Formats: sequence, C-alpha cells, structure tokens
Amino acid sequence: MRTREQYQLNGTGIGTCLLMVQCGIGDDICAMPAVASLKGLITIYTHHPDLWAALNVTVVTVKADNMTCSNGEYLLPDWDNAHLTKFERIFKLNNWGGWEDDEQGFNSRPRFEQLADLLEVKLKPFDFKAALNVQNSEQKDYTLLAVESNEHWRSLPSARDTLNALRLTGEKVVWLTEFPNSRPEARRCKTWAELLETVASARRVIAVDNGIAHIAAALGKPLTILGGMTNVRDIFSQYGNPFETIQAPFDECQSPCYRNPLRGFGRGLRGKCCGVYDSPRCMESITPHEILLPTPRDRQIERKAPQKQAITGAGKLHVMQSLFDSNVPGAVAELGVYQGGSAKVLAFAFPDRPCLLFDTFEGIPFKGESDTHDVGEFSASMEEVRAALEGYPNVTFVKGVFPDTASPYKDLRYAFVYLDADQYQSTKDGLEFFWPRMSPGGIIALDDYRWPQCPGVEKALLEFGIEIHSPVPYFAFIKKGLIT
Repeated sequence: MRTREQYQLNGTGIGTCLLMVQCGIGDDICAMPAVASLKGLITIYTHHPDLWAALNVTVVTVKADNMTCSNGEYLLPDWDNAHLTKFERIFKLNNWGGWEDDEQGFNSRPRFEQLADLLEVKLKPFDFKAALNVQNSEQKDYTLLAVESNEHWRSLPSARDTLNALRLTGEKVVWLTEFPNSRPEARRCKTWAELLETVASARRVIAVDNGIAHIAAALGKPLTILGGMTNVRDIFSQYGNPFETIQAPFDECQSPCYRNPLRGFGRGLRGKCCGVYDSPRCMESITPHEILLPTPRDRQIERKAPQKQAITGAGKLHVMQSLFDSNVPGAVAELGVYQGGSAKVLAFAFPDRPCLLFDTFEGIPFKGESDTHDVGEFSASMEEVRAALEGYPNVTFVKGVFPDTASPYKDLRYAFVYLDADQYQSTKDGLEFFWPRMSPGGIIALDDYRWPQCPGVEKALLEFGIEIHSPVPYFAFIKKGLIT
C-alpha cells in the first residue's frame, strides 16, 4: 500500500504545496474539496491554472514541455527541492490516478476522500459552481459529445459513429474534439471560460471519464458517462448528482494494466484493451445504439458474444447499431447468421420484436460465377448458435436455403434486415424478398459491400438500383422512403 511519506518531500518553509504533475482536469477538480479544506498558505502547481482562479490559493503554471520523464515518472525541473524548500509540506499527485490505493484496486474509495486523507484534512461542504466560477448560463438545446480522451482512448471512429447516430435522431450536437476535422458540429475551446460555458449551456453531456465529464458532474448537468478501463460509477458518485453510466466489462480488458492501470499506464504498456478500434474490447465495444437507449441505465453491457462470434468488425457493428430506429415498426431479420454474433446484437436491441435468423446452418449453399467462397464455408450448427443465443426468446431459427424457407414470413413487415450472405444469388434473393416488405423508414444493411472476397454482394446491390449509402468501408445500407 502506498504511504503518505512516499508523496511528501522534506520542505523547510511554511505552507502547503500540491504538485498536480501530469494530471488532467478531472484530477484537479477532484482535488478541489480537499484543498479548500486546508488552512494556511496553499500553492498549486498545475497545468490548468484558470481552473483554480476562484479559490484562495497561489497558482504556479506548469507546462508539459518544462517537465522530464524518468522511469515513467513525470518530474518538474530541479526536483531535488531547489525551488520547493520554501514550503513546509509538499505533496505530489503523479499522472491521472497515482494517488490511489494500489492494493485495494483503483477507485476503492471516492477520490475526494483519498485526497482529504493525503492532505490530513476533514472535508467541508464544497460549492463546485462557485469554485469553477460558473455564472448562470442560459441552457441551449444541444447535446455535448465529448467521447475522446487522447491519453486514455483514441476513439475518433466511435465519436464519429455516435455523432452520426445523434444526428439521425434529430438532435443538435456540439462535438468537443482535439482532432482536426471539418464537421460543422466540431468545436475546440481555446479558453477555460469558453470550455466552462460550453459545458454549462448544454442540455446534456455524453462523455468518457475525462475532464469534461467531471465538469458536467460537478455542475449537476444531465450526464451519460462511458466507462472502459475505469469504474465510472464509483468515480462520479462522489459528486452527489444524478448521472447514468454505460460500463464496459473489465474482464474484456487484456492489457498488462488489467484491473490495475497504475502498474502499466503511462509506461508504454497500454496493450489492446482501449486503444484499438478494430479490437472491440473495453471502451470501443460501447456502441452508439447503447448510448442512445432512451431509458436510464446503470449496468454492465453484455457484449461478449458479438466480440467472439461475429465476423463483422467493430466499426461496422457500431454503424449498424447507429441505424436502429425503435420508431419504425416491424420485425428484424438476418440472412447469413454464422455463429450468431451480429444476431445477438439484433436480438438485444429489439427484445420485443420477432428476430428471424435465416441460414442453412451447414455453410454456404452454392457458388456462382461472381463468388469466391466455396460451398460449405462458414458452417456453424444450429445447436451451436442456439446455445450462443440462449436467453433471447424473441429469436426464431429458420433453417434451409433462402428464399425457399421464407414463405411463412411473407406477410410480415420489417424494420431492419441484415444481409451477410457473402454470395451474389443469396444477396439478390434477400433484397428481392425483404425490400417490398420493409416498413417506411426501414433499413436493409449489407456486410461485405465492395469487399474483394465477396464481389457478388456489390454486384447484386448495384443491379437492385436503390440509392446506396456506405458510411464505412465494406458496409452499405438502403433505406425505405429515404429522402435525399
């Protein structure tokens, strides 16, 4: 267990110095209640001096380029106390969670309390709105999207997918981003005042565990927090304001810092759990559809089957789920089920609707001139798939060669259909059967569009003659009644 002495240097002067070394905005905000409870002279070394302007403290600005890194520790120049001896007590908070209890696991106690123990103070009531110097901002009708955190997750594709999903619902969105882009929703706040105003004016905030989320939580804004490597429920409950969480399961994280990021984070050992878009673990497995579910939730999202059984990549699953519309009536269906990964996504998203799964369950049934896959490829038994989809009573397995098996379902209307048949004839048959039966606003999505190994998919779709939308590579959709 880390002890207080490991953070305390031997000062000889007066007052307390708190070194917020390589800390983010959220860490500074978490430190505020404890610092406000301190007595005497207080000096804060920080990367965010404007954040502390309303508190009675002395602020010293620390720039990242004035720091050095040794064995994973970020240090100020002259760390040997050359310019710190004027303080009686000196405490160093290194990186985003370096003051937490290693043995008990991260976030075992609220950070407010941990800081109070570290600084040996008793917490007093604290007004974040006054401390952050937030005026009575006029609430505007936009959702603030802040799902990037450059140091933790490089989630640009997820941000774009979520932005597109929000736009489909008709919401006005402001996207806070550090990535250069030309999207009209994108905004970069150049000043602390502008950042505060942007958060305070939002109707609601969707964010990961970053500084924006901490500002929103401190101000009591309606907040949805996406958790990957950190347990966001424990972290943000300390603010005492209501919020909702979507927490990716920790057992999907296989990086060297699994379950204890303090031992690997910041030292080049991030692994693949949160930073690789095509490996749908941790943060990247949270989909736009899950973010936009209308009911409050505080749960661990079930997603193991789509990861382990779906050939469709994470990026395409993200976009596919962003197209789901609960307002469009009808059943949902998939042609080409394989092991049931994407089928489970459909069944989970539409629990109150029939979910029809068409497949031979013996592999690809035939091969035409436009096809490259052989007969029998992608075979998974119906028993195997049924076991993977246990617990989804809305699922119906339809075994056999399509469209011979489709006759009993010809009188249904459909809201969403996913075609993942790989071959020309199967794709053509799927389009011809389902398109006339789609509800207005219904969508047929297709995997492997323009994929070199499945040329028949593109051929069938082009021949069908409906306007094609392809938001990501090797994925396309057509929409019934789409106005362009």
